[in-house]
Amino acid sequence: MMAKPFEEALFAMQPGEVRGPVKTEFGWHVIKLEEIAEEKSRSFEEVRAELEPEMRRAEVEKAFGDRQEELDTLAFEAAGDLESVATKMGLPVHRVAGFTRAGGGELGSNPALIEAVFAADTLAGRELRTVERAPGRVVALGVTAHQPAVARPLEEIRPLIVNAARLEQAHRLGRTTRNCRARAQFLRRQGRSGAARCLGCARRRRHAPGAPRCPRAKGIASASVGSVRHLQHRAFREPGGQG
Repeated sequence: MMAKPFEEALFAMQPGEVRGPVKTEFGWHVIKLEEIAEEKSRSFEEVRAELEPEMRRAEVEKAFGDRQEELDTLAFEAAGDLESVATKMGLPVHRVAGFTRAGGGELGSNPALIEAVFAADTLAGRELRTVERAPGRVVALGVTAHQPAVARPLEEIRPLIVNAARLEQAHRLGRTTRNCRARAQFLRRQGRSGAARCLGCARRRRHAPGAPRCPRAKGIASASVGSVRHLQHRAFREPGGQG
């Protein structure tokens, strides 16, 4: 955009004319007008290919916005009756069984959706919620039945405890083995592989200066097994003394 004094002087000139000096906030100017090009307007057919996609997109966004607003209003007024909202909107109703706080089914694990499902009024069946799952995808949802969280029986989680204990023991023993190998490699580099071996950490010599420390494998294995046995004892000797 040109400064006002510059613009006024320019549009009062004829081709080939020189005018100035003209003062603006940018300084002093000497202006020469070389030619005037006639303004050309493009026909509708020339710009149609550019305008049509934009117009269609705007129409779709408006139509979606209107439908979303209608859905929000009906869901708010329905007092938990999802069937009536679906009928008025001409939308199908999908049922998802076993939906948890981790999500589930076709609804996935959208955090906003999970929060809406487990809202107090939604769980009580008094309210419907609308949630935007993704750009251009909005759902109205309600809860038909809710089962409160309960503690799982010991027999049901016994395999999980056993597997966790075994994995922990394997991890500790594997770490001990790696330490033993590291020490053995260090001793070999020092030329002492025959005199100072590391076999289950039954060391025949003291640690050489700078050698990696290696805890006694047998001791760690025993401690690990003892810890696992203690865990199993606690897990398998819960109320009733069964196990």
